[in-house]
Amino acid sequence: MNFTTEELKQVRPVIVSVIGPTNEGKTSVLRTLTGDPNFGEVNAYTGTTVRAQIQKVYYRHTTEILQLIDTPGFQMSSELLDLLEQRREQQSGSATLALDEIMSVLPGDDALWRHDLRAWREVARADLILFVANVAENPRQSLIRDTLPLIAATRKPMIVVFNNIDLPEESGITLRSQESEWRKALAEHGFFLVQVYDAHQRNFQNELQLFEKIAVHVVDPLAAGVLRDEIADRRAREQDRITRSRNALAQLLIKVAAMNLVRRNVTAEMRASCEQELANTLNTQIYAMEHDVHSELLAIWGFHSGILQRQAFDIEAITTSNADLFSDAAWSQYKQGGAVGAGLGAAAGAALDVTLLGATLGLGTLLGGAIGGVLGGAVGSAAKGFHYYQYNQREQVVAIEPGKEVLYILLWRGIDLVRKLQTRGKAIEDVSQILVGLHQIKLDNPGLLKILSRLGTRKKNLFGQFTQRDSQQQECERLLAEQIAKLLPGLE
Repeated sequence: MNFTTEELKQVRPVIVSVIGPTNEGKTSVLRTLTGDPNFGEVNAYTGTTVRAQIQKVYYRHTTEILQLIDTPGFQMSSELLDLLEQRREQQSGSATLALDEIMSVLPGDDALWRHDLRAWREVARADLILFVANVAENPRQSLIRDTLPLIAATRKPMIVVFNNIDLPEESGITLRSQESEWRKALAEHGFFLVQVYDAHQRNFQNELQLFEKIAVHVVDPLAAGVLRDEIADRRAREQDRITRSRNALAQLLIKVAAMNLVRRNVTAEMRASCEQELANTLNTQIYAMEHDVHSELLAIWGFHSGILQRQAFDIEAITTSNADLFSDAAWSQYKQGGAVGAGLGAAAGAALDVTLLGATLGLGTLLGGAIGGVLGGAVGSAAKGFHYYQYNQREQVVAIEPGKEVLYILLWRGIDLVRKLQTRGKAIEDVSQILVGLHQIKLDNPGLLKILSRLGTRKKNLFGQFTQRDSQQQECERLLAEQIAKLLPGLE
């Protein structure tokens, strides 16, 4: 839909107050929803947000359409109910509880009430309320129990946002039972409109649904129309990220497949050491190329590239662990569809635990340029990895090129990274935690494997000069990108 400049000037931003008991994840939800990891302050302490903060949403960078207000968490709901009860006793039973009555009994100069007072002021001026509910909490505990009737009294439209929906298994909490208990407690106060939106595990479909629910409650038809157009733009931007990601991975594979190194004047006695040197050089070059692509992917998905800084690693400790990401262990794990890190944990886990300051990440999760770059010089036969060699004794020429297994592993790591970036929330400030955990990936797409096999198999002459495998590189890249797209989360 096209809007005129004059129409856009008339749009009044919808004020959405994000509320809830303290420490329920309001700021975290806003960080992920807006893609801003620097908004507000997030930690495990109660009352971290001490004043209202505004996060604005713009339509095409110019027209302000939403004001998302992060509010201090409610801490005095039980005491507020007591004050209201005392007021009613003094007035011999007043009318039904209403927002005006709540605002009138709130102490204005008491330090204990400052967080609640600021939150209620934002409730009073809001067009719409987002009530963030931490599903890991018991909805019958006193603070939540006493907050719900107060919010119901405002008579303002409200969407309940279920946060922390992806509960860890070790929590001992059954998600289905918790969600059911929350819905029962909410229904008792007339709240039925619920949207799942986990601040830590981003789900783009849930994100769109939340914005669509907000649009339903926008009274002004013009503002509602602009917001729905923004939703369509968000879908287009997400698709663009996916397209750029798959193209970046396709270009990496094609560039790596075209690589070859040649060394001349190599005697038979020098052959073994020369092949080792060439393998190390080739690995280093491949890791550097992967590093650049992974940096590009981080930028595409709005994450800081600082996670790729190589100086954070103890090169000597890792290389002496003899763990090469292009090794039999890596290939074995790839074939199982599991994590590279699982197969290499025994060999490199201790070194990584030290060098990453205790933040142990699976090798399959880590960006190849950062870890892989320092593993490129791994000692022993593993350094050769899955490369193809040829030696012409008469001409004293050694040649090396990457094999299709290298392409498989590069693609595997790239797909794993993109999946994590797309589903990673912005709630955590520490970017070193961005890739904790691994998806189980099996590259069982026959069309993709056929293309990779073709890229990784070339005819060679005895002088190490490799014939061009595909004169239609752009067409090959397009076909490869199409197959990679089938492995990435879509928008359907």
